[in-house]
Amino acid sequence: MLCPSDAELVAREEELPGLATLLSPQALGSLLTARGWGEDMTALRAYYTRYKPGTSCLVAYRGVAVDGQPVWLYAVAHRREAVKLSKARNLYQQGLHDSLLIAHELGLIVYRFPLDRRLLWMEALRSPESCRKFLEQIRISAPGAGAALNWTVLRYKPERRCVTRINMGDRRWLVKLYADDHAYSAARAGSKVGAGGALRTAEIAGWSRSARALAWHWACGRPLDELPPGDEMTLRAYGAAGAALADLHQRAARTPLRYDGKAEQNALRC
Repeated sequence: MLCPSDAELVAREEELPGLATLLSPQALGSLLTARGWGEDMTALRAYYTRYKPGTSCLVAYRGVAVDGQPVWLYAVAHRREAVKLSKARNLYQQGLHDSLLIAHELGLIVYRFPLDRRLLWMEALRSPESCRKFLEQIRISAPGAGAALNWTVLRYKPERRCVTRINMGDRRWLVKLYADDHAYSAARAGSKVGAGGALRTAEIAGWSRSARALAWHWACGRPLDELPPGDEMTLRAYGAAGAALADLHQRAARTPLRYDGKAEQNALRC
């Protein structure tokens, strides 16, 4: 069932026939289950939406597979005649049947992680072997092939950015993938802020402009909002975080970034 506001939107958007299915986790999950994407794909939770009136709507979902593993996917409702439907058909013909679903009658495309239309290097997370090659691409000297390798998705904004933790043997890295050069350049400039004084930063481990990827050595710790409120240790952590922020804001930017209006235009066109 759609909430009243979503139902009103669906009634207005006659050019997006798949919108009702897209906005309903139950309807989308039933469609995926019927198309063979798992025994039960109805327990989906939406966490991100991007809407372009009259053109498209993207919704990212997270769920849990039968084996207990997290499932990340996103679906996009297009106009039936959209060029992106044709491009998706080309991908489907490349054998990506388990990662791409196209409901032509609805103008609906579903991408299952790690397939992403714009974060092309995310495909490296499909297997340990491809992930090792990816680490080499971003200039990380990884342990030997015998070391166990796994990864965890921490944050994922489809067609924009993906944040993962990669574990190999006894080493861990935080890896961020970006969809466009402007976002990568801004993040790369920010990564050059060095530690010192009250500010502690993770050490950069690797990067690649061609892959639009940055990696840091993993820094152990806990988010402030997970600490027990009122505890003495929590209060000390708050004080340390405040001092670090004050230290950061007192520093002069090493590489001022110029505003790029074309980057915004390109983002809106995608």
